[in-house]
Amino acid sequence: MHHLYLTRLNYLAVAAAALAAFFIGAVWYTVLFGKLWAAKHGYSPEQLQQMQSKRPMPVFFAELIFCYFIAAVGIDILLVDFPNVELVLCHI
Repeated sequence: MHHLYLTRLNYLAVAAAALAAFFIGAVWYTVLFGKLWAAKHGYSPEQLQQMQSKRPMPVFFAELIFCYFIAAVGIDILLVDFPNVELVLCHI
């Protein structure tokens, strides 16, 4: 039986992954392809501003941290409860 030991998780790695995803996404959707993305989806600058106001950046970042935390817990469960999954994952 698996016991979830949250002290075993590397919280700094979870935060670093969320921060990296946040900044990579910010660069991707603003500097690199922001205008192209908005044009392809038919968004006006007003619509973009309205979408951003519905979910402010701190809320979006908190959601990213939560998602990466859930992923870390899932990986922990897989590697503890199913120790041979490493062999399967390495050969995919």
